[in-house]
Amino acid sequence: MSEKTTPKRSLFKTALAALSDAWSSGRNWLICTVVLHILLALIPALQVVLVARVLTSLQNTTDAWLAMLALAGLVGASFQLGQCANAASQRLALRMRFTYQVLALEFVAAAGPSALAMPETVETAQTAHEAATAVDTVAGDVVRLAGSVMTAAALCVAVAAINPLAGLLVAASLAPTVWAFTRIARAEEEGWPRVGAAARRAQYASEQLLQQRTGTELATLGSSGKVVDLARSRLRESMQILDGLIAVAMRWEMVSGFLTALLLAGALMALILGEPSAAAAAAALTGTISGLHATRDVGYAAGGIVTAAPKLLAITACRSRPDDSTRGIAPPTRTLRARAITVRYPPSAIDAVSEASIVAERGEMVAIVGPNGAGKTTLVDALLGVVGSAGTVEIDGADISSISSQDRSAYFGLLTQEFGRYEFTVRESLALGHPDPVPDADIERALHDAHAAGIVARLPGGLDAQLGQQWHGSGLSGGQWQRLALARIHLRGAGIWILDEPTSAIDAETEESIFEDLYRTRSDRITVVISHRAWTLRTMDRIYVMDQGRIVQEGSYDDLISSPGRFAEMFALQARSQR
Repeated sequence: MSEKTTPKRSLFKTALAALSDAWSSGRNWLICTVVLHILLALIPALQVVLVARVLTSLQNTTDAWLAMLALAGLVGASFQLGQCANAASQRLALRMRFTYQVLALEFVAAAGPSALAMPETVETAQTAHEAATAVDTVAGDVVRLAGSVMTAAALCVAVAAINPLAGLLVAASLAPTVWAFTRIARAEEEGWPRVGAAARRAQYASEQLLQQRTGTELATLGSSGKVVDLARSRLRESMQILDGLIAVAMRWEMVSGFLTALLLAGALMALILGEPSAAAAAAALTGTISGLHATRDVGYAAGGIVTAAPKLLAITACRSRPDDSTRGIAPPTRTLRARAITVRYPPSAIDAVSEASIVAERGEMVAIVGPNGAGKTTLVDALLGVVGSAGTVEIDGADISSISSQDRSAYFGLLTQEFGRYEFTVRESLALGHPDPVPDADIERALHDAHAAGIVARLPGGLDAQLGQQWHGSGLSGGQWQRLALARIHLRGAGIWILDEPTSAIDAETEESIFEDLYRTRSDRITVVISHRAWTLRTMDRIYVMDQGRIVQEGSYDDLISSPGRFAEMFALQARSQR
């Protein structure tokens, strides 16, 4: 099918999708909007009939008064109906926006770690979330468009009763506007993705200034102005694209306005040449003007529907999401074994991790160490299923390499260096560690185990304390945030803990206590630690040393530090300072 028919297909398909969503999201308000627009659509044709009745019954006072009262009531009702129709459309739009925004969030929530590691997943969700405010009126636009067509049809019948040719020309006067906005929509389909991309980059730069932590850091560096420059350049790019789209719209609107005027002039000429009665001419003229007023935004409605097609497509993409019913915590794990794990990030020709194998059993604490860029985080991501890899990962002897990352994540509790600083209440923040509702007693126990109970006890409101100064809550130090993050892992209680520098922001005394507790309670789980501090490695049952993507050494701390090799090179200085 040719490219020229694309807007028509988009109009039809988008209209059906929007009406289907409106029916499920706000059925009552959709029905109300439809009924009100049907009534509005009939008013211009009724005006033709009533004006003709008034003018032809002037000799009969009673009939004239009745027709005039009916006409006055109709004119008054048209204003009230229009107000009510707009209000109903707005209330329908609110429900559509809510549905679409939640749909985008549910898409992200249902995506597994591996999907979220792909930029296109997050981009789809962001696009859908932003599109929610741009397509929430589409169902209302469809109803308005249908009402305008009904108005034209009814008016055509009413005027055609006076002069058939005039009636056809009045109906045809809508065609140029629809045609023009089809052309405008074609340009917007190409332009809006570029506008969105530039706007998202501008928004990201703006958020760095508006967020408290990053804004403070930029101000301290004296670099806020540079971020403003970045945002300004993206905003200018977005503005220039929009400016071009508006220019296109202006040109086509002028063309459509000229053609519409010609058709209306033809309708009036047909009336004159047909030599109608004065009453019929006045009625047709009044109805035509009223009809044009009622249908003046038909082009905007049609154009809005076609323009919304690519945005609604992004929302539709969020409907296909995996079943997230397997988000519980897996039973305690006996063994974790990774065999010959190999990961390569395209388009690199070099493996980020090559033939790496590790094993850990319940009750053991094992460490993965190495210089920056050695592949430690990539190996952990392969264990979690966040990145694709060759090799196998076995839990309790069963190969889990082929199961979804959602199912795989049920076995793990993960604390990364970039731990989340969730600025909710303390209770809400810690409850994120477990997929099910958790009692306060469990939260308090997790706080105690993470040496964070004292922090919360000093906050106003305790577990109900709001975290984050941007919400007028309590500000915390980096170490305090990290202890709350560690409490979430305790609360999760998974069979395998992966702790990536779990105490990097915590003072030495508290760090020592935390590792003592981790060692004391290790019997209930497998603990995998990534650390750059030598003393934290002394109690490890086994240490894997990575370098350039490979495991180059394996053993206990004492064996590795006393033997020549990469481990001794990295930690010898720290070891001497601790003696």
